[in-house]
Amino acid sequence: MDLIDVKRQAIADRLEKVRFTSKHFGDVKHRYDLSVDVVDCKFIQKSGVYMITTLYNNTDIIKFWWRDQPDLSDIISDATIQIRGTVNKHEVGRFTHAQETFMNRVKIVQN
Repeated sequence: MDLIDVKRQAIADRLEKVRFTSKHFGDVKHRYDLSVDVVDCKFIQKSGVYMITTLYNNTDIIKFWWRDQPDLSDIISDATIQIRGTVNKHEVGRFTHAQETFMNRVKIVQN
């Protein structure tokens, strides 16, 4: 339990640093190729998907859902990955209170 709490606090601290500098990325319904740093990979058991939280240029928060691989968290945890995805929506995060961009139809091009 202690290790999980420490990791959650480190993630919260990293997101707090970019809370006021994060801006919405891209235009809705446009597809982009990005290099992003994975901050958090959380499994949502109720729906059986992963919620991946990433940072683009260490400032913009980009999130996407992933359900293709069952053990994705071990592969991309704390890594820089190349993704291709379509901007789905822009919103202010419920927990971070920062501007976030949600992408869909995401493919991990390279990790």
